[in-house]
Amino acid sequence: MKLKGAEIVIESLIDQGVTDIFGYPGGTVLDIYDALYARSDRINHVLVSHEQHAAHAADGYARATGKVGVVLATSGPGATNLVTGIATAMLDSIPVVAITGNVGRPMVGKDSFQEVDITGITLPITKHNYFVNDIDELPAIMREAFKIAKSDRPGPVLIDIPKDIQNMVTDFEPKGPSKAFDSIRPPENRIEQAIAAINKAEKPFIYIGGGVNAAEAYDDVVRLADKIDAYIGSSLMGISCVPNENPRYLGMVGMHGQYASTIALDDADLVIAIGTRFSDRVTGKTTEFCKEATIIHMDVDFAEISKNVTADIGVRGDLRISLPMVIDGADKKTHPEWRAHVDALVEKEQGLHAKTLGVDPKDIMEVINDIKSDDTVVATDVGQHQMWAAQYLKFRKPRKFVTSGGLGTMGFGMGAAEGACVGTKVPTVLVTGDGSFGMNLNEVMTSVLYHLPLTVVIMNNKVLGMVRQWQTLFYGERYSNTVLEKRAPDYVKLAEAFGAEGVVTETVEEFREAFDKAYHSGGVTLIDCRIDKDEFVLPMIPAGKTVADMVTEAEVKKDETRFVIAIYVDNKFGVLTRVTSMFTRRGFNIDALTVGVTESPEYSRITISMSGDGYAKAQMLNQLRKLHNVKKVEILDEKDTIERELLLIKVKNTAEQHQLIMSTVDIFKAKIIDYSTTTLGIEVTGDSDKIDAFIEMIRPVGIIESCRSGVIALSKGSGSMLDTPDLF
Repeated sequence: MKLKGAEIVIESLIDQGVTDIFGYPGGTVLDIYDALYARSDRINHVLVSHEQHAAHAADGYARATGKVGVVLATSGPGATNLVTGIATAMLDSIPVVAITGNVGRPMVGKDSFQEVDITGITLPITKHNYFVNDIDELPAIMREAFKIAKSDRPGPVLIDIPKDIQNMVTDFEPKGPSKAFDSIRPPENRIEQAIAAINKAEKPFIYIGGGVNAAEAYDDVVRLADKIDAYIGSSLMGISCVPNENPRYLGMVGMHGQYASTIALDDADLVIAIGTRFSDRVTGKTTEFCKEATIIHMDVDFAEISKNVTADIGVRGDLRISLPMVIDGADKKTHPEWRAHVDALVEKEQGLHAKTLGVDPKDIMEVINDIKSDDTVVATDVGQHQMWAAQYLKFRKPRKFVTSGGLGTMGFGMGAAEGACVGTKVPTVLVTGDGSFGMNLNEVMTSVLYHLPLTVVIMNNKVLGMVRQWQTLFYGERYSNTVLEKRAPDYVKLAEAFGAEGVVTETVEEFREAFDKAYHSGGVTLIDCRIDKDEFVLPMIPAGKTVADMVTEAEVKKDETRFVIAIYVDNKFGVLTRVTSMFTRRGFNIDALTVGVTESPEYSRITISMSGDGYAKAQMLNQLRKLHNVKKVEILDEKDTIERELLLIKVKNTAEQHQLIMSTVDIFKAKIIDYSTTTLGIEVTGDSDKIDAFIEMIRPVGIIESCRSGVIALSKGSGSMLDTPDLF
């Protein structure tokens, strides 16, 4: 049949089995969008808020479904906005077809309005790209683009179509989905070499990457591990290829990998790398990486073998062919000493969990594990939250962890989560950070527009957490441009503005309640999950270092100050318990606490002295104000506060020390309140510094017993907290 170029584009997509595409219209693709309008009953278009998010959505769609993701954008800035998304897909080997419009051919090369050489720009970040110069070639180009995108090592392909080509007419014949190129068979001699090395090994370790996802070789990896009694570790891209509950799977390896997995990889005498490229985030110092191991590298891409780490045996071929060949030839083995060694590593790992400073990120991930279904896709942005998700989230099925690995793209998450949600049609979770979310929060409107069941967990520490961690460990705590607190939005109001739900959580219990409700709501919810700015992702191997340099715990200096909180409460039974338990539940330590009656018999006054940073101060104020019996809460600024404390102390009374005691009492204007031939009871009042100084001066005499009342404080000047109009 005769069709215009624009119609051929859409008919070709339908012919390839495409049901969903992501994009944003513009001048040079109006004809394509017009053709899409006429065929909207056969293909669904998702209108995003920005072309970059469309590229990430197509990427997330492909990762979660295994299908080719499709993105459509106009020329000029529309096309260039795809670049980061295309590069992200390229680095992680994700099959995406990007379609862009361009100015008509007579206008090309004249710096026309919104003209850009997008094929030249994307040449290094695409598997292949096309500039369509002949209408008769368009049907074949569309078919070939899908064939290339999903064959061998998958990747993105771009098709740039001038506007005049879109309006020309040519023949189009549906031919059905393109088949991938013929699978690459591995050389027989390399398979034999690999089998021989496996049969000799006593400490085998299987290291898997995203290539296992692409080849859907999940079962073969487990079969190989079971047959040769090997353990399995994964790159970031290999997460969810093997169920976490499989006892052979030790988790992610590398810079922020699990301790047992990373050490076992280094201790192995044989490493079988399957569908992975030995990223620098895994190897660290390559000259020291797995020095005692024989390395077998199995990959469909010949260029990857020995690129970063020299392989002793390189096996190029489709994993769907090469893995069964290796499994069939390998001997059935057991390695009890290797098992005992790894079991000891796992036991040690369990005692290495990083000390937390507030809400434990591990606990947040465990809540998500408890509530999400096995079919749930969890997407992430990039940063600390990404590593916590990689370390602690559990998966039973493949393609359930969607994250940017090679390019490390902040701003990837919302688009990718939407794409995954559209593709799988099940409730989806995005784990993000306040830094990353600031780069893609406008995409919330898309999720709301299409009624996507999406729960967004913002791990909010008001800093660029991963960068701050590096600044703490390696840059002398010089926090250059990593503090976001002053620009932090109100995420609840933001969610409401977009038509979503929003909630703030400051404890694990609050998060559990909020996440359970959000996940089952069927809509879009933003959860502002507050964590401490100095939480670390550990273990950590510094860049370019080795496992010997692994950091398993770190001392973090907190910028703490002492502050005093004055609280007016109802003079009723049990109120004090509720107030103090608030501090206990949130892990804050009270330095001193006093309770007293006030000028009004209806109210009592609680004065609490504690230490913490600005976050701790704000958190406690917010939580205390929620309590029903609390009428007024105020921070008493040290400069504008009168503070007093009472000390009762009993000291030894001897003839030799009597003069020192009396002179000290005189200096501090203290009082002798109890006298005997062997002891003296003394009362001292004043600020905390005065009390501390008195104790130090009297200590040589011999302190028998002492008790401090804790700080009692009032604001300077006239007026009372009770006088404020908002008290009731």
